Amino acid sequence: MGVTQHPAAASAADLRRSVVVYLPFMHIWLNTLGANQLWAEHYAVHLQRALQQTHPQITTTIIGQRQHKIADGWRVPLWAWGRVAPQLWLRRRARKHAPSAVVHVGSTRLCPLPCAQVLLLFEQPAPKMVARAKRYNAPLLAVWPQLAASGQGFALAGHGGWPLYFPLDWHQKEETLATHTDGCPYFFIDAAFVSTPLMVQVLKAFSMFKKRQQTVMKLVVANPSPKLEALLRSYKYRHDVVTDKPRSLRPQLIASAYAVICVGPWLQSNVGLLQAIQAQKALICFPKADFEPLAGAAGRYPESLDAAVFAAALMQLYTNESALLALEQEAATIAKAYTWQNVAEAVLAALPPLV
Repeated sequence: MGVTQHPAAASAADLRRSVVVYLPFMHIWLNTLGANQLWAEHYAVHLQRALQQTHPQITTTIIGQRQHKIADGWRVPLWAWGRVAPQLWLRRRARKHAPSAVVHVGSTRLCPLPCAQVLLLFEQPAPKMVARAKRYNAPLLAVWPQLAASGQGFALAGHGGWPLYFPLDWHQKEETLATHTDGCPYFFIDAAFVSTPLMVQVLKAFSMFKKRQQTVMKLVVANPSPKLEALLRSYKYRHDVVTDKPRSLRPQLIASAYAVICVGPWLQSNVGLLQAIQAQKALICFPKADFEPLAGAAGRYPESLDAAVFAAALMQLYTNESALLALEQEAATIAKAYTWQNVAEAVLAALPPLV
C-alpha cells in the first residue's frame, strides 16, 4: 500500500538544496503572541531546536507570553511590553534589534514587523492573514495538508510531531493494559473536540460491536465532557468505557491502544491523529476527505458515522490481525516524514532571500 507524499514528506537533504545561503549573522524572531499559545510555543520551541541543529549560523529568539531573551542577555516579561499594545512594543524592539526575519507562528492578530523578511506560519485558514500577507508581500505557510490544498495561496510547512509519542514494546503495552484496563485491549478516542452527537454515534457503534463480537474490548475516552459523562451513566456498556485517566497518561494510552478512532473537526483532531501515527497505531477515521491527506494508507475510513457502518469497521479491524499490522506498518512509514528538521528546511525555503 502506497502513501501519497506531501511536500512535508520530502527529505531534509532535498529541502536543504533548495534553501538559499544565509548570512552568518542572520537572526530570526519566532513570534507566538496573539496565537493559540500552547500550540504556537510548542511549535516554536521545536522549530528553534531544529534550526540550531541544521543551521547553527542562524540564531533565533522566541517572542511569547513568558519571559524571553530578546538580545544581549536582556529579558522582559509580558507586563513590561503591555497587554494593551504588544504590537507597538514589538515594532519598537524590532527597529532597535533589527531581526533579519520574523516568523509569526500561529499568529492571527499581529501584523508583520519591520524587518528584511516576514513569514506567517499558522495552523488554520484565516482570510485576514491572507490579506495581510499580500499587503506585506509575505509568504504564508500552513501546517496541515488540507490547508495547502485549500486554494488560498498556502504552502506546506508540515509538523515535526511530539517527542513523547512513540511506539511501545509488547511488555510495555501489556503493563499499560494490566494497570489501566484490567488487562483488556481497547480502542482510544479523544473527545475533546468531538461534539456530543458524534460521540453518541461512536458509542452506538461500540455497543453493536460488543454485542456481535462478545469481546472484552474496552473504549478509552480522553477528555470527556460533563454532558458525555452524564450520558455514560445510563450506557449499557458503561463498565467497558474508561474515562478517568489523567492527561499525563495520554502518550502511554495511545501507544498501547488496539487502534485509535478520530472523528470530528479535522484541524483539532489532526493533532491526535499525528500523535497516533507517531505511536504507529492503526486508525479509524471519519470523514475520509479530511483525514486521508495525513493518515493515508494507515487508516480505515467508514463511509458514514451510522452506527452499523462504523461498527462494521471496528469489527473488520478486530477480526483481521494482518490488516491491523499492515496499517501499523503504514503509520510507521508516514511518521518518518514528519520531522522538525524537515519543518526547519521548509520554513527557510519559504523566506525570501536577503537582499
